Amino acid sequence: MTHTTSNIETMGTVTIGISKVITKITNSKLGGVVTTHKLSQLIDVVSSLESFYFVGTAKPNKLGKYENVLLSNGFALSDVDYKRNAGFEGENSDVIDFRISYKKI
Repeated sequence: MTHTTSNIETMGTVTIGISKVITKITNSKLGGVVTTHKLSQLIDVVSSLESFYFVGTAKPNKLGKYENVLLSNGFALSDVDYKRNAGFEGENSDVIDFRISYKKI
């Protein structure tokens, strides 16, 4: 799968990790770059991307909010590699572990 964000990153992959912050991991033939951003900057982080992997753990309602933001800002769900229960217990038993591919439309 090819993910392109610039000429330097052609044939690389971009992974957007969600936790307390957004972690953008860009891998290319030239190496990798990791940057962190505030959660409120999600659209700024992905706006220049043609496609990316969205990974992390979140409660279903939070994941739904992220998905709605991406879908309403020009991205479409491309593939769901996995979206499963993260195996936590107690009040976090509904937390989802996910890896979802998005593409700009």
